[in-house]
Amino acid sequence: MDDLPALMALEEGAFGPRGWLEEFVRQLMEDPNVITLVVEDRTVIAYTMFSISPALETAEVLSLAVSPARRRQGLGR
Repeated sequence: MDDLPALMALEEGAFGPRGWLEEFVRQLMEDPNVITLVVEDRTVIAYTMFSISPALETAEVLSLAVSPARRRQGLGR
């Protein structure tokens, strides 16, 4: 949860007014079925959140964001 402020700054930079609210992101990060992967280089430069359903053996990408300045470098792969 230490990454939340930096993650929210990236969320705003990547999605603008369509981005998720901080409280919603916090709830997702606290959900045991949601995995958040963060890429850092002094600050958060990319992240992805996905939910896992063990019962259905599936995963669903909920969000993927890359800093506008770091796009087209393969970070979203």
